[in-house]
Amino acid sequence: MSPTESELSPAWICSTCGVEHAEVGAVCAICADERQWVPAGGQRWTTLEELEQAGHRTKMAELEKDLFGITVEPTIGIGQQAHLVVTPGGNLLWDPTGYVDDEAVSRALALGEVVAIAASHPHMFGMQVQWSRALGGVPVLVSEPDMGWVARPAQRSSRGTAGSRSHLG
Repeated sequence: MSPTESELSPAWICSTCGVEHAEVGAVCAICADERQWVPAGGQRWTTLEELEQAGHRTKMAELEKDLFGITVEPTIGIGQQAHLVVTPGGNLLWDPTGYVDDEAVSRALALGEVVAIAASHPHMFGMQVQWSRALGGVPVLVSEPDMGWVARPAQRSSRGTAGSRSHLG
């Protein structure tokens, strides 16, 4: 399976919400939604390279047995905390952050194979395709009603329904 153009090209990241995009637009659709906002100063875009140069780093902490929180310091976007859920059938990355680095990938993989990435809703998509690529091309699961919000499509994205079952165990 050959990678799509969006998987090969650098991602653009909305500075306000932290969601990745294949292209720079006049405004981020997530931020234009009534549940979010476009900054008074206008839309701003960044890249992983710019964030790294600005000193952004991931932090991972065990929240409880088999549950790890991943954050970014300084925060990017809405500053969400991703969760890595460790299961016998493989691990799930939930609500991925708007930044990923080698340290986060190494720590996640040290806890076992990540078999899927999912987000609770579009405002939490973060850098889901970039995380997938960094973790070896794991599927990104997106519910059917949310597919229209995906701003950086990937071949490995999977449509799901509310009644879908997982193989995570």
